[in-house]
Amino acid sequence: MRQPGTTSDRRLVTALVVAAIGWVGVVAIAIQLASTSSATLGFDFQLLLRAGRDVAAGRSPYDPSLLAGGAPTATELFYSYPPPVAQAFALVGWLPNVVALVLWDGAAVIGLLIVVDRLRGRLAPDRSRGSVLAICFAAAPLTLPFAVGLLFGNFD
Repeated sequence: MRQPGTTSDRRLVTALVVAAIGWVGVVAIAIQLASTSSATLGFDFQLLLRAGRDVAAGRSPYDPSLLAGGAPTATELFYSYPPPVAQAFALVGWLPNVVALVLWDGAAVIGLLIVVDRLRGRLAPDRSRGSVLAICFAAAPLTLPFAVGLLFGNFD
């Protein structure tokens, strides 16, 4: 029987404390982004939702000026994904932007944990699933590309 207070227990508690701090930070940044006048929270994701809503309404998701041969500007966001992406987003386009973004981000975190668990099973099967997933969950908001992807709703 394992004794409480082992190194493994301490690592798990440390990971959970770090996770709480990191995730509170990401949520605080999200609230700040959502409260700006330009509402920059999930701006990439909003582009995808808008394309899905256009498809659902029978419109093209692509900018008409681009379809006519015009060149995009470097400062302007525009839909540039293949048509199936907009068709897929048409299924969730009825959701409010924030709700859809929260669900999208939740799916991204769950996807990350699934990949990490599969890697753990192949590369370190002797490691505890719970501690590996807790450490990954704790590190995720501290990993800049992942945190930025969540905040902006990147599709990649």
